[in-house]
Amino acid sequence: PKNFNKYIKTVSKQYEYWGIIALLSGGPGTGKTELVRQLARESERDLLYFDVSSQRNMYMGESEKAIKDVFKKYAMVVRKVKQAPILFFNEADSVFHQRNNSDIGISQTENIVQTILLNELERFNGILICTTNRPETMDKAFERRFSMHIKISEPSQIVRAQLLKYNFPEINTEQMYRLSQDFEFTAANLETFKQQKMIASIIRKKQSDVGQDLLLFFQTLSSNGNRPNKIGFNYK
Repeated sequence: PKNFNKYIKTVSKQYEYWGIIALLSGGPGTGKTELVRQLARESERDLLYFDVSSQRNMYMGESEKAIKDVFKKYAMVVRKVKQAPILFFNEADSVFHQRNNSDIGISQTENIVQTILLNELERFNGILICTTNRPETMDKAFERRFSMHIKISEPSQIVRAQLLKYNFPEINTEQMYRLSQDFEFTAANLETFKQQKMIASIIRKKQSDVGQDLLLFFQTLSSNGNRPNKIGFNYK
């Protein structure tokens, strides 16, 4: 809070608006949403979640009103609390995308929404974090509105090993090393595996070998093209 207040005072001497607007980009399951949650937790700020894609209303004028209301209500909250909350736009590319003139009606509405967004971001006071899986599809006009663009890469082999150790301490060191080396996966993939294993344990009513189950799970991901198997061999 001390540094944040110092930042506001410093910026306010030169500019009317002091908003921090950040873009997090990266593949599915790389932890963009979780990072935003942890930032809110560490800074002890409220997290105000806005599902951008669900607000694309088909009725003329409703989308524009929804966007304006978000910023209006956020500004009211900022004035009432000591700690500015984090406004979170998930899958922001759904409205920040490049403009399309193929459908005149839809294009006109989306252009109006984007103009409203550009104006709101220009005079934004607060903290806004946006996430996207497809930064290349976003309209160039929004680039200069972002204070920072943080690219989140796929987990490295070392990070994958740490994820396995944290989530499955029962597997041995050799299994952990070889699985993390042979396969690419994310924390989201491991959450999916845990859900599947929970269902299987209820149906089978017996425990199976976690290391072997993980191997089969990763092989399935690789065969589906979700995460390539770089090494290309299986082990027993």
